[in-house]
Amino acid sequence: MDKTTLVENDIKLGRDIIGLLTAAGIPVVDASWVFQPQAEEWRLVLSSPWIDQKGIHPSYMALSSALHRSPLLQQLPFLRISLLSPNEYSVTADSYKYNGSLHIVRSSGRSGKPLYHVTFAPYKGPGGAVPALELRGDANLSQFLTDQIGIDPEDVRSALRTLQVRGSYSFPEIQLGTKDLRRFGLIPAQVRQM
Repeated sequence: MDKTTLVENDIKLGRDIIGLLTAAGIPVVDASWVFQPQAEEWRLVLSSPWIDQKGIHPSYMALSSALHRSPLLQQLPFLRISLLSPNEYSVTADSYKYNGSLHIVRSSGRSGKPLYHVTFAPYKGPGGAVPALELRGDANLSQFLTDQIGIDPEDVRSALRTLQVRGSYSFPEIQLGTKDLRRFGLIPAQVRQM
């Protein structure tokens, strides 16, 4: 499996594993591929109520037994699969922090107010297209950067001055969690729901 790009074959592999587990009677209620920058690899994160019902050890033993009899294990090693409780899943998947740069590009809006396009580019991961958040006016951009991202107001004022002159500005070394990136519409390609 390519360690930098999640491709359609990987997504199909994840679906095949879910199908195998379902056929073995192991319920899976949610799944996603999550890129782990430290290991520089994709991991399949599965959510199963068995974790709460049967416990962690019996659930992983059942997962191991089902996969051991399958050629799918050759394509995705057991250590790259995580099995979590549905109660943990959203917390664990949404609490991952990405380090990257927040980029802002200024353009003229139709109403005369400046239009800002904000993107977040993680430092590690597969790369590719990143979504942009569109904000109208200096006040909206300033409020977003200070209240939502947590950037110091003086740094925001300096960025606004630079944006007026150069038309673009970047904040390096920003750390954002998956939950916030989803909320802002800036989720990077590293997290793919299945």
